[in-house]
Amino acid sequence: LDIRTGDRRMVFGENGAGKTTIPRLLTSDLLPDDGEVVIQNNVSVGYLPQDLETFAYRNNIVTIGDYLLNPFPSIKMIW
Repeated sequence: LDIRTGDRRMVFGENGAGKTTIPRLLTSDLLPDDGEVVIQNNVSVGYLPQDLETFAYRNNIVTIGDYLLNPFPSIKMIW
């Protein structure tokens, strides 16, 4: 898989096909069984796990919704 500056990639497939494996390899949350993952020095990789409900942000435990709405305090989330 080769992704260059400005490229966009879509990954889709059936449940259990390995879609989540790609970002986990890119963030070193998972090590490859074979081969290697090479990421250039000036590249930043971000990944938001699908099963993440809360996480630490600025020494507080927050929900994803709270984090995303943080820059917009006048917006209230309705669940």
